[in-house]
Amino acid sequence: MTYGLILWSVLVDYPVDVGGRPLHAWGPFAVLAFEGGILGAALAGFAGLLWANGMPEYYHPVFNAPSFTYAKGGRFWLLVEAGDPAFDPARTRRELDATDPAAVEEVAP
Repeated sequence: MTYGLILWSVLVDYPVDVGGRPLHAWGPFAVLAFEGGILGAALAGFAGLLWANGMPEYYHPVFNAPSFTYAKGGRFWLLVEAGDPAFDPARTRRELDATDPAAVEEVAP
């Protein structure tokens, strides 16, 4: 992509003959094309990371919990989702209550 932009600008948009050199001299533009490839790979990796993690997620049912405002006040918030087949709600509730939390709530999906 970067090399195509360089070629278009040198051959079509603003062709300048400097010292009798050919317009399509790849040597001076190899570094720019390489840097463009590195930048493209970094942006694609970042976009892929966001896509793989399901982000950005602007809404989650946990936002409806009344005590979710604790998360804004510098407190620690823990979310346990019930998607695992080995999830046992009673056991999880007992383990969470044993840690003396400020609140334990169940939120409907």
